[in-house]
Amino acid sequence: MGLALAILDQRRYRALGARLRDAGFTAAINDKGNQSLQTWTAPERLPVRVDFLIAPGDDATQGGTLRHIESDLAAIVTPGLDLAFKDRRLKELVSRIPSGAVATRSIPVCGPGAFTVLKALAFSNRTENKDAYDLFYVWRGVGIDDVAGSLVALIPSPFVDDALSVIERDFCDHDGPGPVGVARFITGARDDVIQADVVGYAVELLRAANRQYLRRSAWSSRALST
Repeated sequence: MGLALAILDQRRYRALGARLRDAGFTAAINDKGNQSLQTWTAPERLPVRVDFLIAPGDDATQGGTLRHIESDLAAIVTPGLDLAFKDRRLKELVSRIPSGAVATRSIPVCGPGAFTVLKALAFSNRTENKDAYDLFYVWRGVGIDDVAGSLVALIPSPFVDDALSVIERDFCDHDGPGPVGVARFITGARDDVIQADVVGYAVELLRAANRQYLRRSAWSSRALST
């Protein structure tokens, strides 16, 4: 869950910890037996785990560090998170809530462009197979043209540039860490078919993003000249 700095500055998150506790959430316990204030888990009957993220503030806090929201609640500083608030989509969810009632809510979720940026940067930092798979899952499920359009809409942004560089470096070679990471996440071993699929999506994404960027630039040039 991404926390917006603007709302934080207005202290609208001050009651968040209390609301989490009222819903039965507690701070997770890490492998060392300490509380992870940036991760909260629901009661056992509701297998939900929530990680809180926040963009760096004016103090340019280093990514990966914690920013404390309350005494018992923190968020992971995540460079580029502000893009998720620019590229977001509403998803309608219908579910039975803990009270037993059935509720319908429209939930804002991160769009495929911002998601690709954040996951690519995360993969570059920690090379986790799960991050590589998440990229592959979204590219395949959403469609490359939609992902590329969302990415281009976020330009100019140094985070988009960095993410595209990561994809070109790590996902466009059959034996690169991205394709191999996806294969290992799915099967536990290398898989030539899966790796080839990952490369195909990555190459097509870079081409589609370039096409859409050039098309948008040409349209902007024509608009300025008329």
